[in-house]
Amino acid sequence: MFQIQPNVILNMLSSEDTVRVLYVDNGIVVVISLVRKDSLPYELQYDELQCDIEEGRTVIQADCSVAFAFGFSEAQQRAIDRAWDVIGLFVTDIPDCYDSKIRSRFLTAKCKETGLTRTQIQRYLYRYWAGGMTKHALCPQYNKRGAPGKARQSTKRLGRPIQYPRNNPGLQIGPKERAFIKEAIEKHYTKHTKYSFRYAYQEMLKAHYTDTVTGTLAEAYPTENQFRYHAQQFVDVKKRVGSVVYNKDMRGITGSSRQDADGPGDLYQIDTTIADVYLVAHDDRQAIVGRPQLYFVTDVFSRMIVGFYTCLESASWDTARAALLNTFSDKVHLCHQYGIEITEDQWPCKGLPRALAVDNGELISKASNAIIDGLGITVKNEPAWRPDLKGIVESRFRLLNLATKAKLPGSVLPDFQQRGAPDYRMDAILTLTEFTQVVIHFILEHNSRSMGQHPQPMPDLLKDNVPPIPLALWRWGIRYRAGNLRQVAPELLQIALSQRDQATVTARGIKFHSLYYQCPTALTENWFSKARTKHSWKIDIAYQPNAMDCIYWLKGNGTHEVCVRTGDSSQLYIGNTLEEIDWLQQQQKIQKAAYTDISLQSSIDSSTAIDEIIAKAEAAKKTIPLTPIRNKLGASEIRKNRKAEAEKLKRRSALAQNEIAAPNLQKDAERECVSLKSTSSYDSLFSALLDEEDD
Repeated sequence: MFQIQPNVILNMLSSEDTVRVLYVDNGIVVVISLVRKDSLPYELQYDELQCDIEEGRTVIQADCSVAFAFGFSEAQQRAIDRAWDVIGLFVTDIPDCYDSKIRSRFLTAKCKETGLTRTQIQRYLYRYWAGGMTKHALCPQYNKRGAPGKARQSTKRLGRPIQYPRNNPGLQIGPKERAFIKEAIEKHYTKHTKYSFRYAYQEMLKAHYTDTVTGTLAEAYPTENQFRYHAQQFVDVKKRVGSVVYNKDMRGITGSSRQDADGPGDLYQIDTTIADVYLVAHDDRQAIVGRPQLYFVTDVFSRMIVGFYTCLESASWDTARAALLNTFSDKVHLCHQYGIEITEDQWPCKGLPRALAVDNGELISKASNAIIDGLGITVKNEPAWRPDLKGIVESRFRLLNLATKAKLPGSVLPDFQQRGAPDYRMDAILTLTEFTQVVIHFILEHNSRSMGQHPQPMPDLLKDNVPPIPLALWRWGIRYRAGNLRQVAPELLQIALSQRDQATVTARGIKFHSLYYQCPTALTENWFSKARTKHSWKIDIAYQPNAMDCIYWLKGNGTHEVCVRTGDSSQLYIGNTLEEIDWLQQQQKIQKAAYTDISLQSSIDSSTAIDEIIAKAEAAKKTIPLTPIRNKLGASEIRKNRKAEAEKLKRRSALAQNEIAAPNLQKDAERECVSLKSTSSYDSLFSALLDEEDD
């Protein structure tokens, strides 16, 4: 049972008061309120107070009011001695000093003796009792003087005396002057980082201390030093520079990112950046495709890079999901996809961590939270634009730049904005796949490289002589601090971290992004026949953008079914990623659009020519009068006209052929003459003519 003793501080929840115990005797507890300033001691029943403590209605509170016995200035010590001379004999007379009648007589006598007011002496008593009943509790609390948030008022100019004579001695700064200063700071300083104190000061003088007609400065106005002194209370640095810069560069630095990680897999950090290198297209190295997006996932305990992802898309949950899939999967298979053969010992990082520190950006969504919750991972959402909160993974980006920037063609150079500097983008030669290979080699080298010293020395690490190498720290942690990494079946992991969408069941198959799939259920239940005879419908699917040869039908009961590509024209895209498929389909649309333009132009030209022909025919028709025979036209008359027209067409065709043949016959005769002239023997020529005549 807790014994109530003097000087104990009690927080009485029921009355919302905090008191200090002054005296305990005969079932009575004398206390003084620490909430109601300048209050006087009063009595409580010991048993009732003890019961409140046992039942939780009153809580014992730590005493944070420490009265130091040293470090007082001469003025403070004089004030302490002066107050003690007034109340010292009285407060040591216990318990009489707590009696209200005796205290009243003491106050009356001391007022006459010292000339102090009753209130002044009562404040000495309260300061002594509330401060822990020590002499040094009587030290004046200068920091609490004055009304909170209010400036001191005076009838004379405050501040140090003027050192040098000048025309403007300054003004006594009152409420009106402070309002002008506040207005100038908020309008011309807080909201504009390019403006200075001096500019705000000048604008204040122009607005309030300058004649509006003549523009002459007033005879008396606040000095710049006065402005600067009072302006400090109105400056909001966070508003001036913005919360992003303030939190990143001006906040207090406390704690460490390592403090939440006791072993491998305790905490992963994920972040993304745009790599400082330009890439080219896979199929056309002349086409520059820009800078890639790069994800790094780092284990906080060991500083091991446990996952990565590169792409040309903007940062989003979909790209972050791909990075997490790489992180949780087997690295031997991952490197093999990029033509790099490693052993599991070189990169032994697979499995699910306990917690994941992410940006307050692409990983904050209902979909991402649901998936992460489904995998049993705790998500620690860090605010955006706060790299200091994920300093470990952020530093990996800097290391990559330092290691590769000078070597990779197309890297962003520091002098790129200088006049006459070469355009580094023109040096780009790497594709996304080749850049990914570079990243893998960097990660393997980083994980095996010494960090110089342990990020946070631990007795066990030093005892076991573990070198400050991420791979060594990982292996040691797995052996002695294991238990946080969890293994999941690869297919379930893929589905959990796959993108979600809907596909359409059509007569040709399950259609998604112009690709067609089928599954056993679709074949056994004749989905495609039903879609052809009735109507199509939607199904929920999961897919991996980097592996579009199959998708997963989500049945809705926690199960799934694999859908594979059908044997139709979509086989053209086998082995391609969704990004590549979309690009190819886009190119097809561009070509189709170009051909469409040509076809449309041809159709327009043809239609225009036909219209001209019809117009000429109509004009010709108008020149011939309509005969009575035309009005009585019958079938026999049409046949007769048809035969006559056919004969005319034959004759015209024969004439046209003769006109075409005549020039050709003339050319043949000329060629024969040339041939005859070139014959060396006249007799042979004559014989040839005779032979021709005999024929």
